[in-house]
Amino acid sequence: IAFKSATAILQKESGCKVTAVASRSADKANNFVKDIFGDGADAASIKVFGGDSGYDDLIQSDAVDALYIPLPTTLHKQWVLKALR
Repeated sequence: IAFKSATAILQKESGCKVTAVASRSADKANNFVKDIFGDGADAASIKVFGGDSGYDDLIQSDAVDALYIPLPTTLHKQWVLKALR
């Protein structure tokens, strides 16, 4: 789902861009960026947050204006409330 949503965001008509990615694993986040952008300059500009504090770090980042939260439904409320603070 996250891959499909990210590729939709990247459509020129959307006026949006991916600026950061978070995962419980930095390797997973880096692989996701590589899958979306390849090895180009766009990939190098994406901030990657991983590890135990990855999601919290993403929420606190100045690189992010809006969030897409592709977590399991049971985690949506927790992370939406954190993002709103």
